[in-house]
Amino acid sequence: MTTRTNTADTAAHCTHGSMRPVRTGLIARLIQIWRNRRETESLLELSDHQLADIGLTRADVDCALRVPLTCDPTFSLRQARQSRLSAYHED
Repeated sequence: MTTRTNTADTAAHCTHGSMRPVRTGLIARLIQIWRNRRETESLLELSDHQLADIGLTRADVDCALRVPLTCDPTFSLRQARQSRLSAYHED
């Protein structure tokens, strides 16, 4: 799964109060969220063992896909994996 984020500063491209760069940035971000959502959905095709190999559970993926459509589900996956890894290293 490839996660891409748009880090370009669209405000730097604004001239004369134009909203075009802001809208373009928003549209690009929504497209990226949609792509990340599709990639996250593809994780459901993996077995539980394969998910465990990458530090996730099926519940993690299901939970990530329940976030609002305007939110990136990969953020939820990263949080779940990181909290699991942190708990593992504390033991």
